[in-house]
Amino acid sequence: MRDFFKIIVFFGVVVFMLNGCKATKPSLPDRPGKIVRVTTVEELQQAVLDADSNETVLIADGTYPLTRSLWIENKSHFTLRGASADAAKVVLHGGGWEGGDPTDVLVIRSSDDITIAD
Repeated sequence: MRDFFKIIVFFGVVVFMLNGCKATKPSLPDRPGKIVRVTTVEELQQAVLDADSNETVLIADGTYPLTRSLWIENKSHFTLRGASADAAKVVLHGGGWEGGDPTDVLVIRSSDDITIAD
């Protein structure tokens, strides 16, 4: 009978530990700058080009066939993410390497503290 109680206590501890160790998404940085919401390819490309430090660009759900790479250059503390926080709902398509002139989806150069999420 004593072993039975030890097993019950053991399983209770395991269940308690597993419930307390659920995987959670890491929190994203809060940027003190403005938040720009975009719904079209043109708005997205312009928002990334014009972004200032501490700015966040929120992309509406949808598929975005980019006509050129999104350049994040000389930026600091910048966030680019889906507005719904569901990565499966925002799709960015670049031109790839076909046709001789590569079109990457995203280029980051001379920048720091850049967050790309969701």
